[in-house]
Amino acid sequence: MAIRNISDPVKRVTAANGAIAETQRLAAEYAAITRDAVREMRETMSYGEIAKRLGVSRTRVQQLEK
Repeated sequence: MAIRNISDPVKRVTAANGAIAETQRLAAEYAAITRDAVREMRETMSYGEIAKRLGVSRTRVQQLEK
């Protein structure tokens, strides 16, 4: 990983923290996209149908919706 190769430890920490923040931001964004899509599917499909289409359990679909 490029961050690991930064020789200055202060710059390495700053870069790592920036990468962590961006990863968390992206995770939140993707979770919202997933949640919205599952809620949209729920308008016309059961949890079981969604689970089958996504290849996950019904419980996981319910988790994704929340």
